[in-house]
Amino acid sequence: MQQCQHCGAPIEQYTRICPHCGRSRFEPPTPPKKPSSCLFKILAFFITLLIIAVIVSIGFLAMRFMNTDINFDFTPKKSDKALPHTKLQHVNVLSPEFSAQYMNVNRIEGYKGFNHNQTRDQIEQQFGKAEKTFKVDDLKVHQYGDIGVSYSNDRVNHVLVTPNNVSNHAFIAVHNRPDADRGHYWYYDKNNQNGYTIKVYVKDGHIIAIENIPQI
Repeated sequence: MQQCQHCGAPIEQYTRICPHCGRSRFEPPTPPKKPSSCLFKILAFFITLLIIAVIVSIGFLAMRFMNTDINFDFTPKKSDKALPHTKLQHVNVLSPEFSAQYMNVNRIEGYKGFNHNQTRDQIEQQFGKAEKTFKVDDLKVHQYGDIGVSYSNDRVNHVLVTPNNVSNHAFIAVHNRPDADRGHYWYYDKNNQNGYTIKVYVKDGHIIAIENIPQI
């Protein structure tokens, strides 16, 4: 017995045609077929699609980020140009009008349009940026000519009259001596029932600031 070289079935030695596969014993065997490359082509196709999708997604995200950055750059921001020019206030502390309208009037809520508890934005929208800042004791005073304000948490907590180059002697000549002299602080408080006291900040022989405060 021999085997068919095509299908491997047993055949008689002198049999010419294999009864199982029908092929001649003398016909050379068919070489084995190579595995089909179709599967690899399909796999390569999907991998290519995936790579293209990733590239497109990255490009899309990059464009979104670029647009976001441009929007941030051109977002309107609050500008000092939107504020009015600084409006300087003029107060003659040696005048009879100041004596009558400030020294002898309860102004603890504010003066000349500058009021306690106003926000910094409200002040600046009405009067512009302060011309300068300076220190009165531990207060940072934002000066508008002869008026100054200080802030706590961006709200006005002190309103002061800030005269320029007014000596102690000149002030006393108009308003008399203070009822209480505490060195760097003078207090005018003739009527202890009127609800307010005038506090004067004194330094180097000059009046630095005047404040209408709750009665002490």
